[in-house]
Order: sequence, then C-alpha cells, then structure tokens
Amino acid sequence: MGNTIVNCPSVPNGGGGGGRGGQLSTYLTLHQIHQIQDTWDLIKDDLGKLGVIVFMRFFETEPDVKSLFPKIVRMNNENQLEWEIDKDMLQKHAISVMEGLGAAVESLDESDFLNNVMVSIGQTHVKRHIKPQMLKGKQKDILELDK
Repeated sequence: MGNTIVNCPSVPNGGGGGGRGGQLSTYLTLHQIHQIQDTWDLIKDDLGKLGVIVFMRFFETEPDVKSLFPKIVRMNNENQLEWEIDKDMLQKHAISVMEGLGAAVESLDESDFLNNVMVSIGQTHVKRHIKPQMLKGKQKDILELDK
C-alpha cells in the first residue's frame, strides 16, 4: 500500500551504457532531449512565478490535495480548508519543486545523476505520504504554462 521507488530511464554516457533501468534514448532522441533542455533554458529564470501558476492550477483541479500542504493552505478550527493561501510559502515551495524539475531536465543526458535526482525527489514524496496516483496527469499543468 506504500509508495515504491522505481529507477528512472537512463541515457548512455559517452556511448557507453550506464545508469539503471531502461535507456532514456528508447523514449527520447538526443534531439528531443536538447529541445527540452533549450525550452527549460527559456523559462528557468522565472521559476517562482511559473511554479506558483502550476500549484494554483493544481489546487484548482485537485482541491483535496490542499490538505497535504498545511504550511501553505491555512485551515480553520474545524479543519476545513480555507481559501487563504500563504503566498510566500507557496512561492518558496514552488521554487523548490521547479528547481528539482530543472535538475532533472538539465541531467537528461547524464543517466546516473538523473537517476539520483529522481530517487531523491521520490524519497521526499514518500516521506510526505504522496502517492503516485496523486501526481498522475499533473504534467499537464506544467506543459500548459503558456496558456
């Protein structure tokens, strides 16, 4: 019933194998990896603002998850959610999440480091009792930043 950590796909380094799990090159070409990294370069200077947008959309589409963020979403005495959100805490958390995503994007061509980043992110979510199904479909909120 708990979370499991799976190895992320890996990319060969310098033509050699490496990393654990399947090969990332099975899923993404080197050109696609560079496109992702180039796109990230365009947005990485505004992580705070973009991260807040992602989380606000997340809270709108999945209001029940607000209870998982007690330092960000304020609760009343009856433990019912209030609409008041601590914007400073949200921005700090959003930056942290976006920096983790950025580390993954920047290491797409470094399989061992990418695996370590993904395992670290996974372990953080396990400690906070975040289940994988809670995150399914959330990439849509990130991919739709331009809307």
